Amino acid sequence: MLIESSYSSCLDKSQWELIQAEFPAPKRRGRPPKYQTRHFVNARLYVTRTGSRWRDLSKDFPPTEYLFTVFQQVKHKLPDGTVQGLD
Repeated sequence: MLIESSYSSCLDKSQWELIQAEFPAPKRRGRPPKYQTRHFVNARLYVTRTGSRWRDLSKDFPPTEYLFTVFQQVKHKLPDGTVQGLD
């Protein structure tokens, strides 16, 4: 089960709306994404704020392998420092 804002580190709707435009839009072709970019951001914030490791994430977040893949893709597409700004 995926969370929206069950943890204090998760973004609420108004916070997400402020930064959503900074992330690449999902591809229009092919299969729709299984998880929203917001889930990735919430997982990244959780890891940063709690000091946990990616592989120790709660089952409330998408699978670690997916999150790591998205992180690798996103950090190359975003303006310099955007991903690091999530720290």
